[in-house]
Amino acid sequence: MDQHSFKTNVIEEAIGVAIDSDCCRLAFLCSMLKTIGTIEVSRRGAQALFSSDNFELISAIAKYIKAIYFTDIEVERSQYTSGTKKGNSRFELKVPKGQTKQLLTDTHTMTLDGEMFTGFVSGISREIVEYSCCAKNFVRGLFIGCGSVYVPTTFESEEIKKSEGYHLEFQLSDEQTAADLIKLLSTLGITAKSSERGANFLVYLKEKLSILHLFQILHLPEAAIKLQEIMRERELNGSINRNVICEAANLDKSYVASVMQLQAIQIIEKRDGLSSLSAQLKDTALARVSNPRLTLQELADIIGISKSCLNHRMRKILQIAGVDTNEKEK
Repeated sequence: MDQHSFKTNVIEEAIGVAIDSDCCRLAFLCSMLKTIGTIEVSRRGAQALFSSDNFELISAIAKYIKAIYFTDIEVERSQYTSGTKKGNSRFELKVPKGQTKQLLTDTHTMTLDGEMFTGFVSGISREIVEYSCCAKNFVRGLFIGCGSVYVPTTFESEEIKKSEGYHLEFQLSDEQTAADLIKLLSTLGITAKSSERGANFLVYLKEKLSILHLFQILHLPEAAIKLQEIMRERELNGSINRNVICEAANLDKSYVASVMQLQAIQIIEKRDGLSSLSAQLKDTALARVSNPRLTLQELADIIGISKSCLNHRMRKILQIAGVDTNEKEK
């Protein structure tokens, strides 16, 4: 899976998470106002607008506003007329001015003096993330609106080796929101850092376990499972490249078959990924990589199958890798 596909799948999963309570819906809507929302203020009052290329996201916003205020809002569709997105669809939702006032008040987005709005609330309002459930929905919405995630797809690059290749970030427009987000993530058990990129303020994670933890607390199980799979296979690939084959190749000649099996596993990993194997063959490959010194009989005992069964699986792995050998392991 490439970088773009992984990010897209995570965001789609995040949009699909159901929000059942009004306080959490308001927290989510607050994050949407901060990221994909626009507030137009005139003498006649204020009007909130939401705009995105993602129809599912705009539809979710409309659904939550209807659930809270019992107001139907129509989603409008248009097309980009210029630029790289020319011809692509764009979706917009306009909240009626009468409903906008209540929305901006309930989400603690603007301050109100009597009937008049006096300004925008700086950073993240404590009231909107008072409860843990609301905090999680706010962060998930913020990630949908201004977040990105990158995971390594190869082990060959020296740059990836050094940086680990894992990166999740929120790109925010103001420094106070960035500072408040770091504090909010800390209350959820996540340690984040900040930096600046041009006129934007970044809050980011580079530790793979921190990104995994964030996916878990934001109720994104598919993203967490996929990330764990990427981590496991990357670590396996690194182990094969750096240690296992060299170590096994230096052992007694009786382990030549083990070396050949490890090489076959490496070929499959680089070419197709171990996920391309059946569950039984993948488990066998992982067992061999974890136990490069064991004979076929010893490895069969660990897996809990007969030696002949294991030998059959190993021949299948060699065949898939395109390795031709008549050697038999003792």
